[in-house]
Amino acid sequence: MTANEDLITWNIRWRLAGGIVSCKTCHSQQPETQRGKVFEHLPGCGYAGQHCTPWDDLDVICQSFKHDK
Repeated sequence: MTANEDLITWNIRWRLAGGIVSCKTCHSQQPETQRGKVFEHLPGCGYAGQHCTPWDDLDVICQSFKHDK
């Protein structure tokens, strides 16, 4: 996938506003200050129990844009 496609895929699942990432499914939130922790979804979320690191994933995508130039 291209960096654009990766960012679109990330954006389908996550919302970023004011330094807080939110799951678009369960609306659980994680501030950037807790980026080193695994994201915890609310019970019943389809992503609950999965190892999620949205901040790290976004960093990798951003680095891809830098390397594409």
